[in-house]
Amino acid sequence: MKKTERKQVGDRGESVACAFLVREGYVILTRNWRISLGEIDIIAQKENLVIFVEVKTNTREYNSAFAPEVRADHRKLQKIYHCALAFLQQSRLQHLSWRIDIISVILQHEKAKITHFKNVLS
Repeated sequence: MKKTERKQVGDRGESVACAFLVREGYVILTRNWRISLGEIDIIAQKENLVIFVEVKTNTREYNSAFAPEVRADHRKLQKIYHCALAFLQQSRLQHLSWRIDIISVILQHEKAKITHFKNVLS
């Protein structure tokens, strides 16, 4: 898959994940939040909880040999952890509880299979 195709698939997966989170009662604070340390795909809030979400997307045509979430390795999650701390400090939300989640999206034509892994660093 070409880089532009991967980007399109990733963007579509993030949009699907955002829609899923909104249906589940989350408020999307921002998408693709970046600092020099790295990027967080989605930052959401539900009540007094801030959720930092890494979205991993596959299509049925590509990468079907393994689940998308296995690409969120320990090193990637540590980057998200440090980015999350920076976001909380910059946003003055340190007083809120927070967690890191992974949302796995498998795109199948017009449908998507979504799996939400909560609090992956606990």
